Amino acid sequence: MKHQIKKRNDPNQADHKMRRHLKRHNITKHFKMMKFIFPILMMLIMTAVTIGVLNTVLYGADVETLEVIGRNIFVGLFLLLLFVYMYIFKPHILFDKKHMLMLTIIYLIVIIPSQFLANTSFIWLLPYTLLGMIIALLIDEGLGVLANLVVTIIIVITGNLDISFMLFFIISGSISPVLTSMAKERQKMFYVALYMMAINGALLVFKSILGSSNGFEILTENMIYVLLNPALAVIVTYGSLPLFETIFNLLTPFKLLELTNTNHKLLQRLLLEAPGTYHHSQMVANLAEKAAMDIGANPLLARSGALFHDIGKMKHPFNFTENQNANNPNDQLAPDTSAEIIINHVSDGVKLAKDHKLPKEIIDIIREHQGDAIVYYFYHKAKEHSDGFVIDPGKFKYNGPKPQSNEAAIVMIADCVEAAIKAQSPSDRTMEKITEVIREIIKIKILDYQLVESKLMLKELVIIEKAFIKVYNGMYHERIKYPEVIV
Repeated sequence: MKHQIKKRNDPNQADHKMRRHLKRHNITKHFKMMKFIFPILMMLIMTAVTIGVLNTVLYGADVETLEVIGRNIFVGLFLLLLFVYMYIFKPHILFDKKHMLMLTIIYLIVIIPSQFLANTSFIWLLPYTLLGMIIALLIDEGLGVLANLVVTIIIVITGNLDISFMLFFIISGSISPVLTSMAKERQKMFYVALYMMAINGALLVFKSILGSSNGFEILTENMIYVLLNPALAVIVTYGSLPLFETIFNLLTPFKLLELTNTNHKLLQRLLLEAPGTYHHSQMVANLAEKAAMDIGANPLLARSGALFHDIGKMKHPFNFTENQNANNPNDQLAPDTSAEIIINHVSDGVKLAKDHKLPKEIIDIIREHQGDAIVYYFYHKAKEHSDGFVIDPGKFKYNGPKPQSNEAAIVMIADCVEAAIKAQSPSDRTMEKITEVIREIIKIKILDYQLVESKLMLKELVIIEKAFIKVYNGMYHERIKYPEVIV
C-alpha cells in the first residue's frame, strides 16, 4: 500500500504527464493555426494582384501618392471583410483548399480585366454578372452575392466611378447568382441570360431617366453592351463549367442531374448484374429525394447518392436477398464469411465509385450509408452455432463512418426502410404496418447512435417519416374493387 501511495504522488510521473498534456495541446494549437495558412495566402494573392493591377492602371495618371495609398488600403480592407464573412458564416468554404483556390482564380479572372475596363467606353462589359454566376454554381449562392458586392465597390471606388454605376452593378450582379442557382439544368442557363438581359436593359433605362442623359445614340450603344454582358457571361460560365468540374472534381447541380440519368454506365451494369439491387436503389432514391426536399436538404444529391449507394453489391450479387431466386449462397458459408461479404459491399462500392470518378459527395454517401451498425442476422446466426464460444460482435460490424451529412443519413434510413418493407409479405404491406416499420427503423437508428454525427434534428426526422409515408401511400393505397365482368 505504501508503495502504491508513493507511486501515485511521484512528482516525476506528474511532471511527465504535464509535459505530455502540454505537447498534445501545442500540437492541437499548431494544427489549428496551420489551417489558416492557405486562406491567408489566397487573400494575400488576391490583394497583391488587385493592388498591382490598380497601380499599373494609375501609373502616369494625375493621382496623388496619398490617394493611391488610400485606395490600396481600401482594397485590403474590403477583401478582409469578405474573408471575415466566410470565417463567421461559411467556415466550411474558408478552410476548404479546393473552394478557396477556385474563389481566388474566379476573383482574379474578374478583377484584372475590370480594372482596365473601368474607365473606358467598355465599362458596361465589366464581368460582374460572370462573377456571381460562377461562384453560385461552383461554391455558394450567398457568397456569390457578397463577392459581387465587394468586387463592385472595389472597382467603383478605385476607378473613381459615379455612384450610379455602383448601384447598377450591385443590383444586377446580386440578381445573377440567385437566378443561376435556380437553374437546375444546363439548358435553363439560356433563360437566365434572357432574364438578366431584361433586368440590365430596365436598369439602364432607369439610370438614364434619373441621371443626365447623353443622348439617344449613347443610350443605344450602352444598351448593346448591357445586353451583351449577360449573354457573354452565360457563354463563358457554360463553357468553363466542365473544366472546373473536371479539374476540381466538383459536384454542380448540372452534374448531379446527369448522375441521376439511368443511362449512366454504372447504373446500367447494376441493372444487368444485380437487377434486384437496381430496383431497390430506385425506390430508395424516390424516398430519399422526397425526404431531402421536405427538410430543405439537397434532393438531387440524396437521389444520386441513393442510386449509387449499393453498387458494391455487383461483386457478389447473389449473396444479397434481393438478387436471389431459389438458391442462397450464404447457406453454404459460415456466418462470419457471409457477414464479411455483406460488410465489404461498402468498400467495394467506394472502390468502384473512385474507379469511375464519381464525385466525393457521392462516394461519401456510399461509404457512410451503413454507418457502423451490426449485421444482426449473421451475428445471431453465429451465436446460435457458437457451441458456447463467445462471438466477437466487432467481426459483424460495418467499418463506418456514421453519416456525416443529412443526405447520407436520409439514404441510410431510406435503405433500411425499403429493405424492411420489401421483406414483408404483400398482404402485410398495408399503410398502417408500413407506418409502423418506418417509425421503428427511425427509432432503431436513433438508439443505435447512427445519426449523431449528421446534422439531422428530431423535428426533421418527423418530416422524413411523413415524406416516406407519402411516397408509400402513392404505391400501396387502397384501390377500388371492380365488379367481375361476366362474359
